Amino acid sequence: MIEKSNNLLTIPPDAGQAIIEAGAVIARPLLGTDKFIQFCKNRGLSIDRERLIRLERMHLFAPIFRVKTPETDVAPFAIPPSTNNNWLEKGWAWDTTSVNPSYTVPDPKDRTQEGYYSVFQIDHLHIVLTSMTLSVQMDRFHKVTTHPITGLLPMPLIGIGMR
Repeated sequence: MIEKSNNLLTIPPDAGQAIIEAGAVIARPLLGTDKFIQFCKNRGLSIDRERLIRLERMHLFAPIFRVKTPETDVAPFAIPPSTNNNWLEKGWAWDTTSVNPSYTVPDPKDRTQEGYYSVFQIDHLHIVLTSMTLSVQMDRFHKVTTHPITGLLPMPLIGIGMR
């Protein structure tokens, strides 16, 4: 049972595990990191693997879960997991949705781990990216002044050197 919270943005504990065990991704499958990045870029978000990892390290945005490639040949990761092939129980997959994560975020170059994201996370990612991206209005710094001797306004440089 989900505990009540006064914080509307609190994610229930083990949400990623609940999604996996319930098979709640049948209608809209989760995307691996590279596919999620492409999905975001196609919708105008400026994101790459390194930035996703940085946001995960800062506890601002994380995949639903991560999967580590086992060192031996095993049956593929399945949603929902089967009794004899539960990667969560074997430690090859783990929930990353916790507000206070207890796992080590991998290096962006580490391809032995893969994060899986939901397309429905794009709104949250957009909010995070917007809050982490500086926007400057350069026209606020423009001051029109006249020449100190002639008192004339400066001439625009448009067309100079063009034939």
